[in-house]
Amino acid sequence: YFECTQKERICMEYVQAFARKYQAAFPFRTRLFILPKNEYGVRKLVCTTLRKSLLPYRDVYDMQDLATFVCRYMQFEPLENDDEYPTTTPSPTQVLAWKTGDCFDTSILLASFMLGAGYDAFVVSGYAPTWIRTGDQTSTAISQPRTNCSKSVEQAEEKPRTDCSESVDEPEGIVSFNRLKATAATSFTTVEEHTHDKPSTDLKIH
Repeated sequence: YFECTQKERICMEYVQAFARKYQAAFPFRTRLFILPKNEYGVRKLVCTTLRKSLLPYRDVYDMQDLATFVCRYMQFEPLENDDEYPTTTPSPTQVLAWKTGDCFDTSILLASFMLGAGYDAFVVSGYAPTWIRTGDQTSTAISQPRTNCSKSVEQAEEKPRTDCSESVDEPEGIVSFNRLKATAATSFTTVEEHTHDKPSTDLKIH
């Protein structure tokens, strides 16, 4: 973490040459995120930040368990500038010590754990909506469990029930099937009453 090896320096020369040619060929594109600085101010190839790491707990060797562990262990913080890459990319060891990090930090940490567990993991950077970058879940829909009415099934069969005052309010946008049947039955009775008062005519449904 404190310095680069001779092989890294040679590789970085090729990478920097490629980055300059890419920028000259595509001047309006976003610069390549290839050589960020780590927590010690040393430039490292971004791929070397992924370190195969294996936790000493077999319960978190599964992909879903690893993601749950990182989600619960880490404290998420948004990027300083939403439209730019982070100024530093710390190592997974430092991210674990801080217990906090942005989307790049947590992604690199999770990918390192998955590589250690045998998965072919990698990190992809791109653009995302604001609510994803900031971790805002205030607009996320939550399904509410519906409770059964206290009346028994036998009592419900004796008398049709249109509504249950003891039940939980239905979520917005969901129509109760019993309420729909009751509305249809009321409309049908009204139609029959009107047809008895007037001469019989053909009913057409439009």
